[in-house]
Formats: sequence, C-alpha cells, structure tokens
Amino acid sequence: MSTQRIDYKQLIEEITGIKVYPIIIPQNAIYPCIELSISGGARDSDSSMEVSNIKGYRVSITICSSLSSTNDGYESLLIDALDGKPNTKNGTKTLIMYHVGTAQLYNYSQGLHEMTIDFTTKIIN
Repeated sequence: MSTQRIDYKQLIEEITGIKVYPIIIPQNAIYPCIELSISGGARDSDSSMEVSNIKGYRVSITICSSLSSTNDGYESLLIDALDGKPNTKNGTKTLIMYHVGTAQLYNYSQGLHEMTIDFTTKIIN
C-alpha cells in the first residue's frame, strides 16, 4: 500500500504566491514570506472509532512582512482557501483543514510584523 504525501508547502505557495520556508526563514529571505511548521502525526482522532483512516496534524503558518496590512491580506486568502474545504492529493487522500486561531506580534529586532495562523487537519484516506 503506497502512501501519498500532502505537500503543505506547495499548497500554501499556490494560494499565496509567496515563498514558504519550512521551520526557519533564512537570513537572505525576501519578504513577505511564510514560515511553515507542522506538528502532530498519525492518530485516531475519534476515540469512538475502533479503526479509523483519519489522521490529524497541526499546521502553523507564520506570515512575515514589513506591513501588518500585508499579513491581513494573506490571512484572508489562506483562511478563505483552506478552512473547511477539501483538497485532494492524486485522488487518494483528502485534506481538510480547520482554522483554530490567529496571533499577531511585531518583531522589534527584525522590524517585521508576524502573523501566525493555526489550523488543525484531518487527512481522510
């Protein structure tokens, strides 16, 4: 049985049109850009089910730019495109993401506005 991987990086780049970096944004990055972090893993998200093909992850998308209004625009794009909508990978896996919260801060040391948008996911085989 082969496993198809959902490419979150590619999906987010297609939606926003800006560069996505996994985990850490390099020093020479061009802003705006996105830092992507994925945590969690395969688990039965519904304990009432004896056998389940549902797997859950937490996806954190941090948008970094010099203007907070830029982050607001990308936040709207991402939530509109992802929240509660199915995305299929090669017809074998369906990804559904749910927006669970957004946090903003200003990084004084780098002079950047940062907005982290958190999603939980369900991958249904």
